[in-house]
Amino acid sequence: MTNLVWHGIESKTTVPVDFRMYAPEEDGKTKNDHFREMVKIAVERSLCPDAVLADTWYSSLNSH
Repeated sequence: MTNLVWHGIESKTTVPVDFRMYAPEEDGKTKNDHFREMVKIAVERSLCPDAVLADTWYSSLNSH
């Protein structure tokens, strides 16, 4: 399972925004596909972060 959370620095509040089950054999999506989709949907929901932080598990040279 992968999660996307919003953390307010000033309010010190953490709110879950989205989650995905990582199952490439079922949906054919990579971990980076899920990550990009979750961030895109968050922005569409008017969550515009100053920065996006991710675990190194999401690093990739492939960009879309």
